Amino acid sequence: MTSAWSIRWRLTAWYIAVLSVILVIFGGLMSAMMSRQLHRRIDKELAEEATELAAELRALPSTDGVRAVFNRHYVEHGEFSFQVSRADGSVVCGSPWLRAHTLPKLLSNQQNEFGSWQDLSLRNLGLHRLFLRRIQGYPESLTIYVLVPYALSQREFREFAKILIVAGFVALLVACAGGLLIARRALQPLERITRAAERISAENLTMSIAVENPRDELGRLAKTLNDTFARLRFSVHQMQRFTADAAHELRTPLSVLRTRLEVALRSPIDAGQLQESSQVALQQTETLTRLIDQLLMLSRQDAGLSKLLFEEVYLQPLLTDVVEILGTAARDKGVSLTMGEIPNGVVLGDDISLSRLFFNLIDNAIKYTPAGGGVQLTGCCQDHRIRVMVCDTGIGMDADQLPKVFDRFYRADPSRNEQTGGTGLGLAICRSIVESHQGEISVSSRIGAGTTFTVVLPLVDEAVTGNTLIEEQHARSSRSQVGQLS
Repeated sequence: MTSAWSIRWRLTAWYIAVLSVILVIFGGLMSAMMSRQLHRRIDKELAEEATELAAELRALPSTDGVRAVFNRHYVEHGEFSFQVSRADGSVVCGSPWLRAHTLPKLLSNQQNEFGSWQDLSLRNLGLHRLFLRRIQGYPESLTIYVLVPYALSQREFREFAKILIVAGFVALLVACAGGLLIARRALQPLERITRAAERISAENLTMSIAVENPRDELGRLAKTLNDTFARLRFSVHQMQRFTADAAHELRTPLSVLRTRLEVALRSPIDAGQLQESSQVALQQTETLTRLIDQLLMLSRQDAGLSKLLFEEVYLQPLLTDVVEILGTAARDKGVSLTMGEIPNGVVLGDDISLSRLFFNLIDNAIKYTPAGGGVQLTGCCQDHRIRVMVCDTGIGMDADQLPKVFDRFYRADPSRNEQTGGTGLGLAICRSIVESHQGEISVSSRIGAGTTFTVVLPLVDEAVTGNTLIEEQHARSSRSQVGQLS
């Protein structure tokens, strides 16, 4: 259930709750200590009074002067009450109000030089603390009783408890105010981060949040938000560029189609001109269809909607099929397409996507290699990965162009690309396929010397030597459609 309280009030509430528990525990411990201390003080005072009375009684030569000494000093003696009794229980002397009460006798197991304490409840007088002590030295033994009511100590304890409760209540009020102040001061950086984040929008993504202390939690939050906005800024920039490039690429064939149709509608044309216009329109329509298919594929991969069927794929027969499909196009252009020794490694991936990857790379190499040149595939296994290289002897690229070749709609030579009919999305699709297979793709090139694309994929098994007949037939049937899909 979502709390309706703000973080400030929740922090304050937790602070007060924890402090309340601490105060309750502290108050309980203090109360227990106070009660124990009062109890010990009562026992000590009772023993001191009994020792004082015993000392005066021992100074008497006989029991005849006991009553006189008692009446002179102990009939009224503060909160304390006294009684002196013989061994048979008869009272020698005592406080007047004790005559109506029978005090317990000192048992034999309680007879020692220090005496004993016990609690005694007297009718209509409440609970008392009683100290008994037997003294010797007379013709008969005497027992001294000293009593004090618990009411005095209870009154002191209640006063202490009141002070403790009032102090705790004041501490909670101070804690509430202090907690609010502390929470407000602690959350001020968060409020500044919130206000700064609210000012950032799609049109104002260049702003960033000030990081006051990068080592604390709020500093890490601000840094994380800045990194998020930076990625968002890059994504928005890429999206805007992609949209502009897509619009530009779509405008060209549409403009050609519109021009041809306007010319056909404005003036009569003969059968030859009509056929020529129809061929141009068909070519532009095919270009539009291919471009839209590639855009749709990239957008589905970006959105995570393109679900690849990952299974064990044998690379050697896959590359053999792709080379056979593109062999005719290479021969028509006068380009030599050869396949060197490639390990028959097994990768975990999608057969159709991997075929499209190498089809695009080899087809791109053939398009940019002049007649008389060559395109060669080589491969090797290393560190449980397979490395496949597509090398051509084409026109090559400048070093500053290499980091951009995988960008969407990027063309190293736009005029050359118009002749080859490329859309500028083939290498972007290749990179997307390689990344979806947890691999890497790179390029190296020199002007006039050619270009090499290197694809590195993780291996499932480096020592596979062949496929079953059924697997090979299924793979060939799937890959035969790659030329139409790419």
